Amino acid sequence: SSSSSSQQERMSLPAVSWAEETAAVRPMDIGVAAALLASTCMMMSLYYITNWPDPDIRRYAYQIINSTLSIFCAVLLFNSLTGLLDAAMDQELSPATELVPRMVWTFSWYVSLQVVLAWCSYQFAPESEKEEVATRVEAGHQESRDRVVVNLRTAGVLLAQLAGFTAINAFSSMQQLEWFAQSPCHAAAVVPLAGAFC
Repeated sequence: SSSSSSQQERMSLPAVSWAEETAAVRPMDIGVAAALLASTCMMMSLYYITNWPDPDIRRYAYQIINSTLSIFCAVLLFNSLTGLLDAAMDQELSPATELVPRMVWTFSWYVSLQVVLAWCSYQFAPESEKEEVATRVEAGHQESRDRVVVNLRTAGVLLAQLAGFTAINAFSSMQQLEWFAQSPCHAAAVVPLAGAFC
């Protein structure tokens, strides 16, 4: 019958030793398995630490998670927008010509940062709304205060990181200019210029 024939086939299969099984394991397989275990442990530790009994531990854990997510979002946005800028520019531009749009790009992000922070802090709002929010915050209205603080922190951190990344990109392009590329000392002269700009 079919069942007896399948049993005979299984019994006739050659026994595979442990050495032969482990010989087929590639270093990449071990790396993938280690990464999977590490990511699982990381996620479990996040759940563990964000539910810690001490409120201070929970607060600092959430602050670290928020900062990490903000950096990753800023890097993702920066790479996407810089890719669009590079695609819009001609690839054959000289370093001096390429520097101009990168500096304008950096300056626009710094201006955007200031405008958004002013908007989140009700600087563009009518005087009546400003006074109303200020009265609520001074009176201890926690929801109004938290809304202002969260908006300022969220927009401020994300846009500040974007502005910083674009500044790094722009001033690294400046180091490719002929005068700055002469020597390491000439390239280091970009650092005080970047400090004065930022």
